[in-house]
Amino acid sequence: MKLRSIALAGLLGGALLMMSGCSKDDVIDAVNDALKANVIHVANANSGTAFYVDGEDKQVSEDSSRMFIVKGKNSYTVSDGVNNIEKNFPKDSAHLYALCENDTVLTDTATDGGREIEILNLSGATLSGGNVTVTLYNDSGTAIATKALNKALDACQREVLDLTGFDLKDVETVEINDVNYTIPNYNSDVTAVLDSLNDVDFDIIVFDEATPSGTIVPLATAAELGKASN
Repeated sequence: MKLRSIALAGLLGGALLMMSGCSKDDVIDAVNDALKANVIHVANANSGTAFYVDGEDKQVSEDSSRMFIVKGKNSYTVSDGVNNIEKNFPKDSAHLYALCENDTVLTDTATDGGREIEILNLSGATLSGGNVTVTLYNDSGTAIATKALNKALDACQREVLDLTGFDLKDVETVEINDVNYTIPNYNSDVTAVLDSLNDVDFDIIVFDEATPSGTIVPLATAAELGKASN
């Protein structure tokens, strides 16, 4: 079901709930709870690999990511054709399943509370430059946040970044040491509500430093996306 359809279902049932003093947000929460909706992102740094999201065969091109909305169960499984190992993700959240170039899998789940930002190196090599520094730029080329890890980031490794004081919608380019990664367009459902999603967790993903190729994956739940679209 499309995110907007989830929100619409909540609004259609809103008249009855509003009589009990419920808000639109209460309506959307109730609908998503009934649907047991979940947001699952799959990121692929491998090639020629099949992915299975809750048993359905999904195509995710090499060095790209896709977002899937699933519903109807208390937990969902994701696996890939390389490992055939299932990762289980509980409902009512947002998750990332990332296949590294070396066939290892990394996963992430949205946290409660303040925004958490991670960098994930899905490539098959240590990021050059030794001590990794991450800088975020807006569309004017102005740096809006920077963080030095003071350590290397090896192949298929991750690290939490302490980056604050900026809006997610303003991030146009990510610079990791001296390599720039231009962020591609988000999924259209996310783009429509991105202005309201600045507090959600997100992952900075490096697919390939040589190309270079990378992206940002916002870990917004179906409920958060539904509320933001109204």
